[in-house]
Amino acid sequence: MKLIVNVDCLQPPLTGIGIYTKNILSRLLKNTSFIDVRGVSSRGWYSRQQLEDLLLDIEPNLLDGHRITDKDMSSSFKKVLYSARTQVHPFLRRVPMVIKLKHSIKQCVALLQANQVKDYVYWEPNYLVLPVGKHAYPTIHDLSHIRMPEHHPRERVELLNQKLMESIRKAYRIITVSEFSKREIQTLLGVDSSRIAIVTPAVNHPSTLPSNDKVLMIREKYQLPESYILSLCTIEPRKNLERLFKAFSALPDDLQRQFPLIHIGVSGWKSHGLDDLIEQLPNVRKLGYVMDEDLAAILSGATIMAYPTLYEGFGMPVLEAMALGVPVLTSEGGATEEVAGDAACLVNPHSLESIHSGLLKLITDQEYRGSLSRKGLQRSRKYSWDYSAEQLIDLLRASS
Repeated sequence: MKLIVNVDCLQPPLTGIGIYTKNILSRLLKNTSFIDVRGVSSRGWYSRQQLEDLLLDIEPNLLDGHRITDKDMSSSFKKVLYSARTQVHPFLRRVPMVIKLKHSIKQCVALLQANQVKDYVYWEPNYLVLPVGKHAYPTIHDLSHIRMPEHHPRERVELLNQKLMESIRKAYRIITVSEFSKREIQTLLGVDSSRIAIVTPAVNHPSTLPSNDKVLMIREKYQLPESYILSLCTIEPRKNLERLFKAFSALPDDLQRQFPLIHIGVSGWKSHGLDDLIEQLPNVRKLGYVMDEDLAAILSGATIMAYPTLYEGFGMPVLEAMALGVPVLTSEGGATEEVAGDAACLVNPHSLESIHSGLLKLITDQEYRGSLSRKGLQRSRKYSWDYSAEQLIDLLRASS
């Protein structure tokens, strides 16, 4: 079996789609089922070896949890470069026509070698298929551009509205990431259930949780308090941060000081208003971009993780927190409830009162937090990247 993968999403700062692609692709490259694996993006074509190098260069830490130390000078340089890219990328997304232009460039680059890969199976991790391969498997993560078009750049919505159904017609099978998204694709796009398969995101389960010494060291590095609420996502409207910040600011002052809200994530589309709001709230602090090597310890040291998003296809931060034993507050009635089950405090994301009540219960009820911590650890073990990769490989074999 020979495989093509679109790797355009493997650019910092990695979004959920980028993390999904990186973790599954790293396992596909190691699997002996594939005679050859090639990558394509707006930057060109990649050989198997170049894909392996790309995965190592995405972040300054190696795959499978093995870290490059700060003594490695090339690693330090990568850190600086990666951090700089996180500042430039959100700006480029706001430039008029850049989304459509990038899609056109990908189409042209794909055509350059399309004749050489006619017998390859093609996995498209990011919605819209390119003119390559014999059988296409696009992954449709969610349909938020239909449900909530106001929460996306207009150009992205227009592109998906114009091209998504064409991708679906060309697809051999459609992949999505949750039962929730599968139902959305059936309901909103009229796709038959038999054409849709689920390959879920997962989490890298640590062999051990970050040590107390590591957590204390990271607290000192970032000047974090002993207790805090953590928010982990890109700053953009769909993540519902305005309601979260306002619900938090309605807590009693002493609780706000005891459990300040720490936000980690880069600024995305329409983030300026939220950045301004953060500056007005004395007990809300934005850390911005944080390297992976520190993120696990920051998350592990949190009292709770709050993620009352308006709409998700899956909700990876929920799973990441549960895998570290951190109690989670997240949204009811969608994919995040599917992921969390009864192992999280579920709130109505459209209700300030509901989010406020959930925060208050979690930070004042230690026994409740302990219960969610135990349930979350157990539930997170249902998800693994190895299993997700095997699910995808089984699908691809069907058309090889």
